Amino acid sequence: MEMSRNSRGAVHKARTWTPTTPIQQQQPRVASNGNLTCAAASECARPISDGFTYSGFGIRLASDFSVPGLQAAESCGPTDVVFRKGVPIAERDEVLLPLGEKDHGSEPNLQVTRSAGGRYYRLRYRDQSEFVVRDDGSMAWANWPPSLTLEDAATYLLGPVIGLVLRLRGTTCLHAAAAEIRDRLAVFTGTAGAGKSSLCAAMSLRGHRVSGDDVLPLFQNAGQYTACAAYPRVRLWPDSTAALCGNAEALELLTPNWDKRFLAVDTTDRRLIEGRPSIGCIYVLSGRSEGGSISIEELSAREALIDLVANTYANYLLDRRMRAEELQFLSGLVHTIPVFRVRVTQGLHLLPQACDEMEQHFLEVISNTRV
Repeated sequence: MEMSRNSRGAVHKARTWTPTTPIQQQQPRVASNGNLTCAAASECARPISDGFTYSGFGIRLASDFSVPGLQAAESCGPTDVVFRKGVPIAERDEVLLPLGEKDHGSEPNLQVTRSAGGRYYRLRYRDQSEFVVRDDGSMAWANWPPSLTLEDAATYLLGPVIGLVLRLRGTTCLHAAAAEIRDRLAVFTGTAGAGKSSLCAAMSLRGHRVSGDDVLPLFQNAGQYTACAAYPRVRLWPDSTAALCGNAEALELLTPNWDKRFLAVDTTDRRLIEGRPSIGCIYVLSGRSEGGSISIEELSAREALIDLVANTYANYLLDRRMRAEELQFLSGLVHTIPVFRVRVTQGLHLLPQACDEMEQHFLEVISNTRV
């Protein structure tokens, strides 16, 4: 349904964005033991009184720079996570792993390091965007080169960076989107390009509340598995935009340096899900259908667990304790919530038919599982 694209790290025809104050100004310094120096810790702990407050991903965020796409918080309350511009300067970092393909011997798309004292993770992208996340997920710093824009930085912040932040805070997140149908969530997960965003956008245009896309936080309480909205945008490639809106340029660009666009879901007729609705079932989008427009088969708990583990955020950084916690959470999920593999015939023109069949299937599933 969606074609595979190049890594987000490859940015072309960059436009310069000039901040009002230098990004490197007053950067906190990390001591050789991996901890922030006293002065830096005090600076980072100070309240953000002249910045921005947002809600999304089930948490409340404060930032000293605007974050395009996030929803402003509607009420006062304690802050869970703080974003700051500029990154701590580490005297020593341990390289954990390089990620992504290398082109002609160049640097990897992403390199992840950890401060020697273990308190901070650093994510360095090939386009020289850089992010540092405290190990308890309470704070993240962002830095990007003049060739990139604030919107470019936000694509990282609202994807892999917030995914790592949430995982460090103990929340398992799927690389997924969700639509609310009859007060229950249909969750769409799968590898990049599988069609999650296209399905999510199509469901939104049909009047269903959706989660936004890319990062879906999961929760469990008294045996009930739920999820919450990310932020009010669904990101779409031009072919998906054309199929859904009739014109490849019908929607606003996500960033001037990228051809991806977004469907806003904070309008009168397109809305985010509210609260934490219960999950009805999970669809793993995979491959093509041999016959009609769509084929759906239920997975065993073992098969479902393997697929979901592969589609969680920040799974490449889990230590033994975090891995055990994630496996326990997902094992309970797949033994409680039905998981299905979905194969859709190639062609975005068949998206409406695929939506029809998936809606019908979902209603049948929740009618059989509703307590």
